[in-house]
Formats: sequence, C-alpha cells, structure tokens
Amino acid sequence: MPRESSAEERMTAVTQAHAAFRQLRTSASDERSRWLMGIAEAVDAHRSALVAVADEETSLGAGRLNGELDRTIYQFHHFRDAIAQEKHRRAIDQPGDPDASPQPRPSLKQMRVPLGPVAVWGASNFPFAFGVLGGDTASALAAGCPVIAIEHPGHPRTSELLAEIAQGALAKFDAPRGTFALLAGRATGASLIADAQVKAGAFTGSYAGGRALFDIASTRPDPIPFFAEMGSVNPVFLTRQAVRQRGGEIAQGLVDSATLGVGQFCTKPGLVFVADGAEFVTTVQDRVANVAPAPMLTEAIAANYRQRRSEMMDNSTARATIANASGADESAGSAAVLVIDHEALKESWSVLAEECFGPLMVIVTCDSDSDLVDWAQQTPGSLTATIHACEDDAGDRAVVNRLVDELQDSVGRLIFNGWPTGVAVSAAMHHGGPHPATMNPIFTSVGAQAIDRFLKPVTMQGFPDELVPAWLAGGATSA
Repeated sequence: MPRESSAEERMTAVTQAHAAFRQLRTSASDERSRWLMGIAEAVDAHRSALVAVADEETSLGAGRLNGELDRTIYQFHHFRDAIAQEKHRRAIDQPGDPDASPQPRPSLKQMRVPLGPVAVWGASNFPFAFGVLGGDTASALAAGCPVIAIEHPGHPRTSELLAEIAQGALAKFDAPRGTFALLAGRATGASLIADAQVKAGAFTGSYAGGRALFDIASTRPDPIPFFAEMGSVNPVFLTRQAVRQRGGEIAQGLVDSATLGVGQFCTKPGLVFVADGAEFVTTVQDRVANVAPAPMLTEAIAANYRQRRSEMMDNSTARATIANASGADESAGSAAVLVIDHEALKESWSVLAEECFGPLMVIVTCDSDSDLVDWAQQTPGSLTATIHACEDDAGDRAVVNRLVDELQDSVGRLIFNGWPTGVAVSAAMHHGGPHPATMNPIFTSVGAQAIDRFLKPVTMQGFPDELVPAWLAGGATSA
C-alpha cells in the first residue's frame, strides 16, 4: 500500500517552507550555489547506496542508474552556473528621462524574484534526474524557492533516501529549515497544490495525473502556475530518399530509440510516418521481433502497457508484430510495432495517435513525401519531432522546410537525422511542447531556462540605487 502523509505532516511542511521562503527570497546566489553544490556532493558520496536501492525498486540496472545519477549531479552544477552573479534575475536599469516623448519617463529598475514554495512530483521512469531531487527541484532551489516534493510510489525508498541526503546537506550549509521537504500520497499531493501557501507546481508523469493536478491549481481561489510534462507521441518523418539511402541504419536507430529503457522515455519515438517504405517496415518488424522482453518499472506499468497495446490493436486495422509475447513474465515489456496505411489511419487516429508508455511504435506507410507534410499538420502536441532526410538532395531539402514550417507549431524540439531519446542539459535545450505534451509550451523543464518557471518580474520605479539590491543597481542599462 503506497504511503500517505498525514494532514499534520503536510501542514508542517507547508508552514516551514513558507517561513524558509522569507529568507530564501533575499538570499544571494552565491549562498544558494553553496546549497546546490552541497547537495550534489552529498548525492555523489552516497552513490552506491542510492543505486542499490533504486535498482531494487525499478530494475533499471546499475549502469543506467549510475549514468542517470551523473546527470542529476550535473544538473545541480548547471543551475549553479545559471545563477552566478545573479544573472538569472535579468536585471534591467532604465534611467529616468524628463524629456522623453510623449511624456517624461521615471527611472525604472526591473528584476525577477522567486514565486514562493514549489510542489514537485517525482517521475516514475527517472528516479534521480526527474525524481524528488531532479531538475524541477534543482531549478526551484536555484531560483530561491523552497521545495515540497511528493515521492513516486514506484520508488519510495529511493525518494526517502534522496530527501534525507538533501536535508542533511542543506543543514550542513545553514539553509533555513523547510528549504526542502518530502511528502507522499495522492490525496496529500492534491491537498498540497490547493494550499494557499504553495505558489507553483511541477509534475512529470501521466496525462491523467498532470491534468488532475493542473485543474486543482487553476481553479483554486488564487490560481497558480502548474508546469506538467505529460504524454507525447514524438512523431518521426522519413522521406523516400532517406529510406532508400539509409533504410537499414534508420530502422536500427528507430528500434533502439523506441525500446530504450523498455520504451519508458517521455521522448520515445512513437508515431512514424514513412514514404514508400515497404522494405523498411519489414526490416523494423524483423528487428523488433528479436528485442528481448525486459522488466518494466512496476507490474502496474507493465499491465497498463499490455492493456494499451491491446486497445490499439483491437480498435484499428494495424498489423502487429510483438517480440516473444508468450514467453514474457507479467512484469516484462515485449517490444511491438503496429503498421497501418495512412488512409486507414484516418479511421483509428484517435486511438493510435495517443502515447503508449512502453516499447511500442506505430508505423504509418505513406505514398509520397507530400503525405508526410499532410500528416505533420495533424500530429498532436509533442515534446519532439524527428525528420530523416538527405541534406544533399534538393527535393528533400524542400520537404524538410515544409515539415519544419508545420511542426514548429506542435513540438518543442526538432531533430534532424538523429533520435529524440537523450535530452541534453544545456542552456539552449527546450524540453516542452504544446498540449497534451505539457500544460504550458512556453517553458522548459530541462536546462538553465527551467529556472524561469519559478520567477516573476518586479519593477521598481523612482527608487535611488541605495534603496534597491546591489545586484539590481548594477543591472544592464537600457536607454
């Protein structure tokens, strides 16, 4: 039975976070940088214990978990760099101008300040990098916001160990009590996001869970921003020329990407449109058939995967290839590929164009490259879209331009001749997209700009330098 925090535990966490915020909101970036580095160093020092516990709970394997822990530690360094010298505040100093037209302009100094306590929900598929000490928590702390995290029931002991490590590190570096807290339970999470002292939420998980929490955050008496990353089909478009020149390579890359981590990546390529690809489809089917079933994160996730796969097969005319389905145990995910003609897809679009969390992909066979562009106009909001084409072919370049024109409206990241799995922690990364991929396509949950979710602008008018923060007085000057 999943743990559920008591009402008293929730109230204590919220009260302490509110009190801590009164100190965090005026803290200097170098002070918060020490907290971030303290957490990163403590996590690394407990690497062996963390990996062992996480592997017991998720079956992800020591290799994958160590790599993910490296990423988690790097994220704290990345956000430390992002707030160096208060540059995340984007201070603007605009001197007054009594001769300005059409009217005199007073002196204006703009800064960005933290929102307040943030509720964070850890993801199932990345217990470290998107868990209770993942990028959402790191970016909120970097912004100057206390965090109250909700553990994922799929890895509660991992979450609790991470929280213990973080709280110890924060105490060592004299962070206020209440800077980070951990709670558990669905009802607790719903009550938390409705609490008036919580000022923002960040979630990574299912559409149903994210939507439910978003609705609470949006309909409370004082609505607050809620940043939910949810389901994504991450469409792929393969031109005829690309398949002719690199069909085998593309097929292997697709299967590797779609089955990576047993298909439990938010960026898994799930809906593939291919022009004139009969031979390509056969190659993919053969390679999928040889993918060994592997344990999924939990038995419940494995059961949901099998149910969703059956729903897609039963409600469409797609031809299915499933790897070793009869020999897989109840917690294993068997790779699958469903193949359907693009004309037939029109009749089953609603069932096949939704995310299937697991190692399944849908391949849509098209007659021409023009069909690819037509379908690009209809793809649902996604985190990514991938295009494989021949860059030295004039016809393909024209198709790519048309695809980009359409897809930039429906995705957050476009990939050319690569694969979407693997999201670089970088200042230029955008990990987001239109609904239903997220609830706000403007913001990213990965990279330095993730801090922006937890800051709001404030302008000070007419204040002399001696009455504003030192870092604001030295902000960029604007005429």
